[in-house]
Amino acid sequence: MVSVAHIAAFCGVMRDILDAELTAGNVIAETRRSDMPYPGTVSVKLAYAFRTPVRHTLSGIVYRKVPDPNGKKAEYEDQDNHLLLICGTAE
Repeated sequence: MVSVAHIAAFCGVMRDILDAELTAGNVIAETRRSDMPYPGTVSVKLAYAFRTPVRHTLSGIVYRKVPDPNGKKAEYEDQDNHLLLICGTAE
């Protein structure tokens, strides 16, 4: 499921990264609100691996590779705003 409200929750640098990914041809596969890793976390999962250069030095945002063969390769986490941008495994 893709929720416009979940996408609208993305702000600041996280929105910039999301918009750059969409411009680069990535596609939103799913959105959700959950209590992992924090209560009320909003996540957007992209269908493909990140297509834009990884940004490692963002204030308040952590990039990490996630070795999960079942659903994601990497993610950006905005710990202050409880946002996750997850890349998928499709190539």
